[in-house]
Amino acid sequence: MFCACSILSVKAQYSVQSAFEKIRFIDLPYEAGKNNSRAQSVGITNPDNVIPDKLYKDFQCTDYVLSSSDPELRPVLFGKFQVPDSNWMIGAVTFGGATDLQTTHLIVADKQGNIKSVLESEIQFGLIATKQFRITCDGKVIITKLVPTSSTSVKLYDFNQISAYRVDETYSINSSGLFVKEQEKKYKPKNYSKSQLDTPNNDLWDL
Repeated sequence: MFCACSILSVKAQYSVQSAFEKIRFIDLPYEAGKNNSRAQSVGITNPDNVIPDKLYKDFQCTDYVLSSSDPELRPVLFGKFQVPDSNWMIGAVTFGGATDLQTTHLIVADKQGNIKSVLESEIQFGLIATKQFRITCDGKVIITKLVPTSSTSVKLYDFNQISAYRVDETYSINSSGLFVKEQEKKYKPKNYSKSQLDTPNNDLWDL
C-alpha cells in the first residue's frame, strides 16, 4: 500500500511550493486505492499547522495522536492533480511516516504554494481503511467513509467486526479554491468484518 520512497525525499521537508514543483501531475480520474503506488513522495512543511495532523486509533476518531509530536511522522506530499479549467492544484498530503497509522488530507493550493482549503480524505491503520478518496475527471472529490453505528470506541487494531454505514460525499472546488460539499449519499448499516477491511484489494467503494 505504501511506497518505497527515497529517504532523501521524505526526510527533507520542502515548502509547499517547492514540494509541488518536485513531483509530476497525476492524470485524472484517480482512485486512492490500497494498491496504488506512491513512489514520488516528497517531504512537505505544514505552515502554521494549517493541515490537521491527527492519527486515529479508533473507528470513531476519538482516540488519536498528533504527528507533530514526532519528527518521524512528518507530512509527505504523494500526489499532485490539476483541477480542470482552473489555476488550482490539489495535493495529497499524508501523515504517519512508516507507521501503521496514516491520515491523508487533500489541499487546494495555487502555484505560489498558498493553501486555500483542506479536506480530510483518508484514514488507515495498516490495510484497514475507514476513509478513502477518489478524484473524478472533472476534478470533483468523492470521499467514501465508514461511520460506526455506536459511539463506543472500537480500536482499529482490536476488533472482529464493526457495525457501520457507508457514506459517499462529493465535493467540488469553487473559484476561491474552497472545497464545497455538493452531495452526500448514505447506505444502510451493515457489519464489516476485520478480514474484509484488512484485504489489500478491498477498497471501501467495493464493499
